[in-house]
Amino acid sequence: MRVTLREGIRRVLFEEMQKNQEMIMMGEAFYYTGSLFSKVITPKFHLTYGKERILECPVAENGIIGIAFGAALAGMTVVPEIWAADFLLCVGNEIVNDIPKWRYQHRYREPIHMVIRAPMGLFSAGGGGPEHSQCTEAWLHNSPGLTIVAPSTVKDAMGLLRASLKCGDPVIFLEHRQVYDVEEEVEDTYFETELGKGRIVREGKDITIVAWGMMALRASGAADILKAEGIQAEVIDPRTIKPMDYQIILESVKKTGRLLVAEESPRTGSIAGEIMTRVAESGTGARMARLTMPDLPYHYIPEYEASTVPSEKEIAAKARELLGMA
Repeated sequence: MRVTLREGIRRVLFEEMQKNQEMIMMGEAFYYTGSLFSKVITPKFHLTYGKERILECPVAENGIIGIAFGAALAGMTVVPEIWAADFLLCVGNEIVNDIPKWRYQHRYREPIHMVIRAPMGLFSAGGGGPEHSQCTEAWLHNSPGLTIVAPSTVKDAMGLLRASLKCGDPVIFLEHRQVYDVEEEVEDTYFETELGKGRIVREGKDITIVAWGMMALRASGAADILKAEGIQAEVIDPRTIKPMDYQIILESVKKTGRLLVAEESPRTGSIAGEIMTRVAESGTGARMARLTMPDLPYHYIPEYEASTVPSEKEIAAKARELLGMA
């Protein structure tokens, strides 16, 4: 059966709610819109599990995450959704100072089953502007204690979500808006994907391209362009931003001798910079480059907004440059 990433996430949440009577979900405008941007939650959730387990919340991110964390500490499995990943900053103290440090500060040994879902990234039609379109993983990956997931395929989203619900540590589950409607054949609805393990999307010998979320799809498109020119690009999707599977990247770079990281985020403080640093420290001697957004906010005008995010053609052009073929 072919399902979209949105449908896959919906299916996992519905099935896990059925299995786990101690699991609850909460978010804004669930009942009327299925949450404004993700549209994952349907009336069937309310009809099946009731208002005691599907909590309709006001536009108050601090309240949502505060209640969710308290419930998780009480032993429940909690899946709060924030309308847009940008608004995770509204809960910055809880997400950076409290939740990931709780074990360290309080010698807390029990599992914390809490998965915070948030749509992120460029809208398909554009126009989200500087406060609703940002990819936030680079802000968050400097917080020890958080697991950060950013899937690019249906199967990865489903498998990683199941693993996130059971891992016992707080997870930020980032869902890119432009992959919600990606379709994939899914035969078995129950499977888990190990957190912290990357995936080789396609093999190649000339250059390694690392990307996640929407950029993983664009990296694959760029690899198609390069293939037509006789260039074999190896595309790697880390899938989990933290912990990052650096080993799979290092092994690929040792083979290809070149690394390009494509990221939908401003250049300064990017995850791409961290990946390149780790590769440089490994002593591979590889040629490396990153292709990111400029250090500018997203624009409101869709054409301007789209021009700041690396495209398939731009990724392919940067790869040629690394190969000395520009």
